[in-house]
Amino acid sequence: MARPSASIVHTLATLIANKNPTRKDNKLRSSFIGYYPPTESERLEIWSTATFVFDTNTLLNLFRYTPATRDEFLNALENYSESLWLPHQVVYEFHRRRHGVIKEQSDAFGAIRTDLKKTSDAFTKTLDRFRRHSSIDVGALADNYQDALAQVLTLIDSSETTHQKNQIDSRADEAVLNRVSDLFEGKVGDPFSEAELAEIYADGKARYEAKVPPGYKDVSKPEPDRYGDLVLWRQIIRNGKDATRPTIFVTDDQKEDWWWVESGRTLGPRVELVEEHLSATGSRVLFYTPERFLQFATNLGSSEHSDEALSEIESLSRDLHAESTLAAERDYIVWQLAELAAERNSLVHHASREPADREEVTSMALEWDLDELQSRRDSLIDEFLSLENAEFFSDGRDTRHKKESRRAAIEREVRDVDDQIAAVTSYLGKRPRSSLKSDNTDRLRTLDRTVRDLEAQLIYLRESQMRRN
Repeated sequence: MARPSASIVHTLATLIANKNPTRKDNKLRSSFIGYYPPTESERLEIWSTATFVFDTNTLLNLFRYTPATRDEFLNALENYSESLWLPHQVVYEFHRRRHGVIKEQSDAFGAIRTDLKKTSDAFTKTLDRFRRHSSIDVGALADNYQDALAQVLTLIDSSETTHQKNQIDSRADEAVLNRVSDLFEGKVGDPFSEAELAEIYADGKARYEAKVPPGYKDVSKPEPDRYGDLVLWRQIIRNGKDATRPTIFVTDDQKEDWWWVESGRTLGPRVELVEEHLSATGSRVLFYTPERFLQFATNLGSSEHSDEALSEIESLSRDLHAESTLAAERDYIVWQLAELAAERNSLVHHASREPADREEVTSMALEWDLDELQSRRDSLIDEFLSLENAEFFSDGRDTRHKKESRRAAIEREVRDVDDQIAAVTSYLGKRPRSSLKSDNTDRLRTLDRTVRDLEAQLIYLRESQMRRN
């Protein structure tokens, strides 16, 4: 279905405006435009004249969708082909990451088999604990489980064969690349010069420290990758200036440095971004997720979609958002810990030179060592207990001997760690603590508490990731 002409959409917008008169422009609304969604007539007018911009994730998802959903989305893009445009940053990231996404699709089958093997091993261990239970037929349970597992593995094998035939052998991924390339041929912005990028990176450092969007949620990434979203945004603004048209930005990045989120509810794009775009270009920007873009295009009559396609797009976006949020939070905590470790090392170095601080710093360092020893002891005990429970039906003599040897080695290492813990604890008890305090030692104590809190958060996030997997 072809895109409605600008004149038709403009007529619709006029009719809607006459039926529901647009609020007259006033300084309140125009001064705080980021807080006001466009009226229906404004939205229709923008869709008839806007440049349609897509982010990297939206394009990469084309390799994740089923063929039917992918075709529906690409058909919608083709209906707006004359108004499509991509920032250079998006094209760069798309080509850099495309093969990784394709490999991820092929690797999924092996990953599922690996997880099933882990689950099977855990189930076998559990059954082994109760093999002498008076009311549990362990053999029957094991046989039924293995039969069900065999059926699942057969389905996985069949799916992998289909994927190999329909995606790999048919070179479907190359067909997607060619279709995307044809759509955006001649519609890609120029890259920034090295001097322009250096200026953006410097500005980005200040913006990220002040939590000014977009991109500050990527601060844990290495430089200059952390500034990718900001480079993309600046290219959108530059194009908006040159084109003197509004922008419709379709993004599958749902982080809070793009979207205005309150109490878990997304209210719209970040107010700062709407206002920055308007101030720099004189025109408005609208944000859409991929499913909302497809839905609105259908409502305008310029495209068609199935409920299945919308459901798939929304489901994939939700899953990817959950995974990326966990990964981003984990990476941010790791980055914070590295920053705190660097600050702590610097403070220890300076404080150890001051007589008033030396005793306090030495004691703190011993306490950190004590924490590490205790963590090591806990890990050894966990491993020992897992070996105690790890009895398999098929365990042979060699396997049992290896387990017994490892258990003996763990017992020796635990005794050694206990001796170290006792020695450090005794030394700390006898060591005189300085009654003098300084800014250095106070800051070190604060850092120590912060590190403990962050490490606890990191453990929680890793456990959450394991539960998702």
